Order: sequence, then structure tokens, then C-alpha cells
Amino acid sequence: MVGALRNCWSRSVKRTKPRCVCPAVIITMAAIVLVTWLLNITVLPSLYSQINNNTPSLIAVRLRNFSLSELRLVFVNKGNIALQQAAVQVEDDDRPVVVYGGLEAETIEEQGENLKKSLQSEQKIVELSEKERETSPEETSAVTSASQQQQQQLLSVTIFSAPLAYSGEEDEPKRQALLSWLHLSPRPKIVLLGNHSSLHEISKEFAGMVSVEDEIDYSSLNGLPMFHSMVARAHAAVDTNVSVLIRADVVLLQDIMPALRKMSATFDDWMLMSGQLVMKRNLLPFKFVHKGGGIVFLESTITGEAVIEREMASYVGSSGKLEFLQEEEEGLNMWAWNIGSKSAPLFSIPMPPFVFTAGYDHDSWVVRSFLQDGLRAMVDATDALLCFHLQQQLHSRNNIAANNGSSSGSSSSSIASLFYAEEWQHIANARSYYHAFRNMSLYERGIPTSIWKLIACKDPPTIKLCVSGAVSNSSVSCYCSSARQSLAPAFINPMPTNKQTFLEREMSKPTLTKVINVSAIRASSPSLDLLLLKVADSSKSIVLVAATEPYSEMLLSFACQAKSLGVQNLLIAAFDEKLYEYAILQGLPVFFAGKDSSSSNESSDVNKVCSFGTECFRRTTKLKSQTVLMILKKGYNVLWSDVDIVWFRNPLPYLQASYGAGTLVVQSDEPDVKLPANGCGRINSGFYYARADKLTITAFSEIVEHAKTTNMSEQPSFNHVLCGEWGQNRIQGSQCNYTNGLQILFLDRLLFPNGIAHGYWWFPNVTEACASNGCYMLHNNWIRKMENKVNRQLSTRLWFYDVAGRMCIHSWNALASLGNEQFLQQVNASTFS
Repeated sequence: MVGALRNCWSRSVKRTKPRCVCPAVIITMAAIVLVTWLLNITVLPSLYSQINNNTPSLIAVRLRNFSLSELRLVFVNKGNIALQQAAVQVEDDDRPVVVYGGLEAETIEEQGENLKKSLQSEQKIVELSEKERETSPEETSAVTSASQQQQQQLLSVTIFSAPLAYSGEEDEPKRQALLSWLHLSPRPKIVLLGNHSSLHEISKEFAGMVSVEDEIDYSSLNGLPMFHSMVARAHAAVDTNVSVLIRADVVLLQDIMPALRKMSATFDDWMLMSGQLVMKRNLLPFKFVHKGGGIVFLESTITGEAVIEREMASYVGSSGKLEFLQEEEEGLNMWAWNIGSKSAPLFSIPMPPFVFTAGYDHDSWVVRSFLQDGLRAMVDATDALLCFHLQQQLHSRNNIAANNGSSSGSSSSSIASLFYAEEWQHIANARSYYHAFRNMSLYERGIPTSIWKLIACKDPPTIKLCVSGAVSNSSVSCYCSSARQSLAPAFINPMPTNKQTFLEREMSKPTLTKVINVSAIRASSPSLDLLLLKVADSSKSIVLVAATEPYSEMLLSFACQAKSLGVQNLLIAAFDEKLYEYAILQGLPVFFAGKDSSSSNESSDVNKVCSFGTECFRRTTKLKSQTVLMILKKGYNVLWSDVDIVWFRNPLPYLQASYGAGTLVVQSDEPDVKLPANGCGRINSGFYYARADKLTITAFSEIVEHAKTTNMSEQPSFNHVLCGEWGQNRIQGSQCNYTNGLQILFLDRLLFPNGIAHGYWWFPNVTEACASNGCYMLHNNWIRKMENKVNRQLSTRLWFYDVAGRMCIHSWNALASLGNEQFLQQVNASTFS
């Protein structure tokens, strides 16, 4: 096409003798000129393209025989084939026409600037003659490589979202939101965070465009994602320079792309946020439609005809149908920020754990942390972007389940709904927030008193986005004095009222004086009976662990590994209030099983590291058998595991299949594998499987009563009651018979080793050594002091919790790529700091 244009242009220049032109030709040429003029002043500025293949660099390579002064640039919708193929010339400009199907997000001005910049960067290619290209291959290659490098540095966007499911009519708003993201140009990468089967179906439907990852942390109580883990995953993205974290039912229109470019051009490091606007689905007469092959169209729901996105944007901005959420429910729709090896961190301190969508305390924490740290520019885009929830009905924080889909793996939908509706998750989030900012205002912290605002200014015939200081004048060249200007000609401000945005209200909040006690969380949290209904498997079995606050991080390491093994019936008993608070804020299924802090002996144990053999250790271990007995009496089977045990496989299916009713299966603490497993005093009460039958309940009742009469730990009581005071109830080498007929069976130490048996801890690669012998678990005992236990797990890479990040270690986590020594040093520094 370019060659034809050049030949045609060359011939027209060489003509010297006028020729006679028939009236039909004159009329045709006049019509072409008139149509072209009308297109350039009316249609072209508002046209959008859906797919763009003609990038500026490709155009530059094709036009390498022309200089910039020889080109006339015309920008059209790439989908309009007729305009693309036209060789338009006008009377006052007979230069060859470059028909450029620009990016949808670009205005006419932006298209011209971007193309010219790209052409200028390839000036040597443009000006090289054929002869020069033949004789200078190295130079040509160098210029081409530089151009490719520049193209790679262009804005690339990855959108992260965490929908629980895409199933049924109630999730149609989320599908519409997803299609709106796929409709953006240039098309971003989309990563769905979750593990529901419907997410994988979406990924298959949009193969190569949408991917699914489940490596984030979730609340075990209701399946909702943990916000701090979502932010960390998005910040760890590779092959992109902008991450967008967005609620699953939020529609994005094309104005997001120039907004992100504006941020990148204005600030070195930034965070763009948009407040929560809502539009009811039945009030929006447009819908996105997937026609197959990843091609997304926008249609009118009234006529069924295809429409351009500007029509929808005009309607959303001017119809008055957008609504604010109530202030007590409002938060942010979207968070976007630049990432890269040289970018600033998001926060100066780790983000506390927050359950996503449970209130908006996580949004408040992010805003105040940004203002306090000053590491990045924080920009409020609420006034500028058409970024809105598409809801079946107005969102309510007590309707979380309806808006996010049901949690998989729950025992029943009615039980699941109770966990979505419970107020405890909102109180727990508030506890995380107020714990960080209690009793201190922004002014008392010396925090800057302004944020930046992204504003859509009227500048016909194009859209112009400006960045303005919310309080003081901006030092940037593009400054808008008004925050209430219209988005574009014939548009009005998308804000439904002139009320303050969420970020502005956070700026004006008074001193925080609210204090939320642990007792308030406990009072509103799910009861033990409800937790058992929630977590127990179909055989009414649970995996039960317990700890005190000093062992909280070891508990989290155990919980992270259990999740990775697919263990869904984990239940945690907190033996002190601080551990209870720690676990509930992490979204773990926990209940309080300790003594009231008013009790003199028990309160003295709080915050102590109860080392093996100490008095507080002996008191604490007795709570274990008491808690197990309480749950057995409720009709639930219990697989008990100490938190210093590392699991390699879920042992419960094996134990259920191998040992039937009337048995109590225990681990042997005998270190010498040549000696019988049931040696005198060799029951290890740190790992066993107890069935909720009459024989077992009777035995545990006697264990608890015996433990009350001694100043020792519970383990001697296990041995005394189950195998006899002097071991007289032992049978052969791996069994004891309790007096009522209950069989006490010792587990194979090859599969269930203690801390010495078979010497697994001393192998160069403990995981491989255990895997080769089919180990289910490995006890980290026969070693004193918690610090030594932690160091042993760290040095062997059997630690699964990121203490600094307050989340499980996932494959994308920076810790996962460290060598053993670096891993030990970094995690150890956080653990014992």
C-alpha cells in the first residue's frame, strides 16, 4: 500500500500539463474531500478501535523511505476497512497518507504524539536508503534493537481480581466486569485469584488472555481472600509495569488507560485509587458480549445492535444512575500502581491481615499508610474515571455471600451464609486497623495534608486528564483548578453528588480514639459448635492443633502447610487471648480454649515461652487433653497434632482407612528404632487419632482426671492410663490394651517418625529423605527451646510462613527464591525481632 501511495504521489508531482477532467470525476473527488473533512472534524475524534496490530514501530519500519515531513497522518477506527484502504489527498496537502488505527485509549492528539515519537526514535531507519541498508546491516540491527527495547518499555498492565465464583445469574455482574476488562485496548493481562472450578472454566474460555492462580491466603472461616495477600501478589507481578487490583464486579471503561499513562508520565512512584460508585444492572441499557475467540463487543440491550463504548460512557456519566454506597459501607473500587525493580515499596511497615470485602478498614489502612509514609504519590481518581460496581442490587456488607458467590467446601449453604453474615470479621478488620492508628490523628503524625487528584478537564475536541493538588497548587505543568469539570463534551461529572470522596473523608477524619478489645471479637465470633459444623469433614473428623502466643508463628507455618496439602478441616484451640486475636485476624478457624486471664496461675503464663519441663509447660499441656475430651463428647473424631510437627502428606485418610472403631492410634516417642515402639513411657501425646466412641471418651476422661493429680505434663498421664503405671498393659512391640478393651496402637516410626527415629533431621535434604520412605509427618521434638525448633525448620526449608509479610510463603514470594542460608537469615530476623 505504501509503495502504491508513493508511486501515485510521485506521478502527481511530475505532471506539468493540465488534463481535461470530466464532471463525474470532479464531483467524485469533491465528495471524497468533503467526506474526509467531515470525518476528521466530527467522526474521527470519537471513534475507538477494539483491536490494534499496527503499532507505531511497525508503521515506522514500513515507511522507512519517507521522512517525517513527507507524511500526513490520519487516525481512524482500525475496524473501518474502507477508511484504512483509502489514499486520501486534499487540495492543500498532497503528501502520502498514513492511516493509523490507534489504540482505543488514545485521543487524536495522543495518537499523533505517540506515532511521531516512535518515528523519531527510528529516524535512522526512516532515512536509510535501500543501498545504506544493504551496506550497514550492523547499524540497522542496532537501531531496530533500540526500537524494540523502547517498545518493551511501553505501558503494560496486569489486572488482578479475586472473584469467588462465576456461577449462575447472580454472578452475571462479575462476568460483565470481566468482559469490560477484556474490551480495553491495549488489552491487559488478567489474573483471577481463586480456586473455584468456574474460574478455570473462564480461563479456558479466554485461553491466553485470562489465567487463574490460587496462591494467596484465604480466610478459612468463609473462604474470602485476605486483602494483604492479594496486594502482595499483585506487587510481585512480573512482565508488567502496572498492577491493577480491582473488585470482581467493577466495570472499567477505556478512560482507565490514559489515566494510567498519565500517572506514569507525572510521577516516578504512584498509587491510583478510585472510590466506590454503584449502578444497578437493570438500569444499564448496555452489555458486553463475547462472540468467541476472545473478541468482545458492546451491545445495546434495547436494540441488540453493536455500539461504541463512548455511547455507554456518555450514558453512565450523564444519566444520573450512578449511586454512592452508604458512607458506612463505602470504600475503594480499584487500586493501581507502578511496579518494577527500581520502584518504591508500597508501605514502610507490613500490612496487617484483612479479610477482603469485610467492611472497608483495609482501604482506610492503605490510605493512611500512604499519607504517613510518603513513599508514593497517592492519587484520587474518583472524580475522573467511570469505574463502578455493576450490581444486581445495592451492595450491603451483610450480603457479601450473594455478591461474591458461595464458598466451596462448606458443609451447607446455610452454614456458609452464617459465616458471611457474622459481624466478627468486620470487628476483626477494624481491630487490625485501629491497632495501627489508635489515638493519633494524621496531623499528630506529621503527615502531609494533601493528596493528588486526577481530574477530567474539558478541552474540546479531546479528553484531557490533569493531575491537581487537593490542597496546595500543583507543581506539574498540567494543572486543573476545578475538580468538577466535565469528562468530555456532552459529558457531566460522573460523581452523583458533590459529597467528599472516600479519600477526602479519610483526610479529614479526627483523632482515632476507638479501641476494640479482644473480648469484643470473642463475643461476636462463631461458637465452637458452629466452627465444628463448618470445618468437620463428612466423617465428622477434624484436625486439631493448639498453641499459646509465643508459638503463633510456628502455628501459622503449620497452618500454611496444611492448606497447601488440601487440609480443609483444621481447627485451632487458642490457649491464651493473644494467640486467639492473632489467629482470628489471620482468618483462621480458632476458638478460645484457655483459662480466663483473671486466674492467677494461668495469667502468669501469658506471653511466656513455656519451654519443655517448665511448670507453665506442664500446665499448658494439660489443656490439650481437656480440649480433645470436650470435642469428643460433642461427637467429633479428633486427629491431634502439635504445631512442631511438619506434615508432608495429609495422614487422616490413611488413619481412617487403616484403623477402625475401638482403637486409639498414637505416635511412638522411642528414638531407637531397634527397640519396641511401645517401650515404657513411650506414648507421644503430640500426635494421635481418637474416635468419638464410648471407649475412647472413657479413656480420655481418666487421662484428664489423672493429670489433675500430678505436677507433671499430660504425657505421663497418657502412659499411666493407657499402658499401665509400669507398662503392664503392653502387648508385643506395638500395642497396649486399656482396661475397658480400647486398643492403643503405635504408628510405624518409618512413616510417623519422632525427632530422632531414622535420623531424618540430619539428612542433607530432609524432604527428599522423608519422601523416599513415604513419611506422612516428622516431629520436631527431642530438641529443647523454641528458637532451636524454628531454626531447624528454617535451615531445612520446612518453614512455610512469611513472618514479615504475615502470610504463607507462595511460589511468587521473594522468600521462595532465596538460598537456604539467606532464607534462614531473613525469616529468622523477622521471627525473633
